[in-house]
Amino acid sequence: MRRLSWVEIAGYALLVLAVLGVLLLVIGFFESIPPALIGTLAIDWRALYAGLAGGQLRYGTGLLNPPWAALFVLPLGWLSLPAGWGVLVFVTLLVEIVSVPRVPQRWRYYVAILLLVTSFHSLRHLADGNFEALTIAGVCLTLWGLKRAQTGGGLVALVIGLLLTSAKPQSVFLFLLVLGVYILWQWPPRDWLRLAGGLALVIVPTLLWKGSEWLNTMFAIRERGSLMDINITAALTRLEQPLLAAVCWLLLAAVTLWLVWRARQNAPLLTREMAGMLVAASLLLAPYSAGNSLLSVLAIGVIPLFLRRWLPGLALILLLNSAAFFNRPQDVTFSATYTTLLLLTCWGVLAWQTWQTHAAANKSGA
Repeated sequence: MRRLSWVEIAGYALLVLAVLGVLLLVIGFFESIPPALIGTLAIDWRALYAGLAGGQLRYGTGLLNPPWAALFVLPLGWLSLPAGWGVLVFVTLLVEIVSVPRVPQRWRYYVAILLLVTSFHSLRHLADGNFEALTIAGVCLTLWGLKRAQTGGGLVALVIGLLLTSAKPQSVFLFLLVLGVYILWQWPPRDWLRLAGGLALVIVPTLLWKGSEWLNTMFAIRERGSLMDINITAALTRLEQPLLAAVCWLLLAAVTLWLVWRARQNAPLLTREMAGMLVAASLLLAPYSAGNSLLSVLAIGVIPLFLRRWLPGLALILLLNSAAFFNRPQDVTFSATYTTLLLLTCWGVLAWQTWQTHAAANKSGA
């Protein structure tokens, strides 16, 4: 590993100090927000904070994240409600910025950051206060760790990435399934046993600690099937099409897994666009999923698509932003179905990009 020069060390130190300075300013700003205004905003954060307040993990308050992932956000409970919200907003923006892949054309890179952080789903997420940053950071870190694993490293990154990724199981269960099969298929037993051991060191104790409370909360989600639920089954059931819902569910799962199977010989298998497709498919197929998770699809899959093919990527970003026009209380019934259609469109475009990417790789290999 190359040793850093003193100039580089000083540069990194200044960067850390600048980030901490901005964080303190953000906390001060959020502490100054009137309580009445916080009562109209931070809809999700107020419920999540109740499950973290005082650094004590409590389920049944609105917190649904598994206990091993909740450890990453538990320190927010040591802060006041507005200060914790400010830190969450700051970290979410930081994760969004870091998640944007670097490209040679710097202007496109900066445009991609701007499109992501100012998107409707980003702004709505910041106003509501939720934990999509865990999923975005987790998937990106997992893919980075998977790449490093090819040269014998990346184990710690993979462990942390997978713990973060699984913060919202409904968003990533297909991604985790594909990743698990790939690792078992490609890695020697010693390597995947080391990875499993690293995960077990965190997951098993936290399950013994809070696992039963978390599972009871997960099976008692009241919003399942309601207008808050954007999966394909809920959307078509609300339209009184239960048979069509079952057919669409099976078809969507089959096409998604077939695309992954078709690409199994290519490297890298899990591109950002494929990861985005798997997140979108997971949200459509999960027993329950909420609209705020579209931010993960945007950051993980759509923004990289924009950097690779700007026209379909930009069209998809603008389409996602169109949800802002149906954000009024009187539009809630239509908005629920429209959000499902947006998610289905994201899946379709990212599935097409996955097909194109691996078709080109197959042709090149042949």
